[in-house]
Amino acid sequence: MLNLESYENAAKELTAAAEADPNLPFVHFNLGLLYSKRGDYERAKEELEKDIALEPDLVFNYDELGNVSLAARGTIWRLRRITGAH
Repeated sequence: MLNLESYENAAKELTAAAEADPNLPFVHFNLGLLYSKRGDYERAKEELEKDIALEPDLVFNYDELGNVSLAARGTIWRLRRITGAH
């Protein structure tokens, strides 16, 4: 569903899967991707950290967490530029 950009349906299904079994790492990874695509970087980070806790040996989990962190910083930087805040 993420590939089809059907984010609402994906969010419902992934959230239900995480509630049914919170120990499924791929669910947390995909929720992280979903939140990142929506620009909700804090929730994306939380889900990716859950994924990493369950699968600490997978490098791409850390890579995606880094991407989310960079995207969040970019958003903050843009907001500061727009508002003039330092």
